[in-house]
Amino acid sequence: KYVARTYYSWDFVEGYQGNPNDTGFAAKNPLEALDLIDKLTPETASLFVLKDYDNFLKDFSIEVRKNILEMAFVAGASSSHFGGALSIVELVSLLFSHKMKINKDDPSCPERDRFILSKGHACLAYYAALCAVGYITKDKLKTFEKDDSDLLGHPVINRKLGIDFSNGSLGMGLSLGIGVAIALKKNKKKNNFFVILG
Repeated sequence: KYVARTYYSWDFVEGYQGNPNDTGFAAKNPLEALDLIDKLTPETASLFVLKDYDNFLKDFSIEVRKNILEMAFVAGASSSHFGGALSIVELVSLLFSHKMKINKDDPSCPERDRFILSKGHACLAYYAALCAVGYITKDKLKTFEKDDSDLLGHPVINRKLGIDFSNGSLGMGLSLGIGVAIALKKNKKKNNFFVILG
């Protein structure tokens, strides 16, 4: 057994017959780690275990918080409910960094898991997480609530940015989520569905 170890570490399982000097699966930050996860094939995926998971999730959530505060600062007097956004940082960080099946190169991949932010006024957290996984650029975050921006005070469907559903009213996401989940089940799809209420 041998280990490729940097800031984030991957353990090779015992019995792996690869190059013992191979340290190719090591990342220095959460985005790099997500890229490496995406590059694992079914044959190699079982060979690696992400270590320091707590640190990985912590760093991802810190990145999300920074993005939220930067967007709120740039928005100024515009409507930015950063309190509601900060209240769900851990939830969106866990979902987007680990739990949800997403394709970093294709936000509209049919096999992706679906996400609805029913409390749409907390959209800063949603946009910040989409930036952390690479769907939205830092420069685009700065357009929040500006004229002609795709990033409004409540999410508006834009699958190129990873936003699957428009929403606004606090409870509407649950009924929408149930309906889409039933449709996926009828079509024999195995996508998971996540709704955040508040």
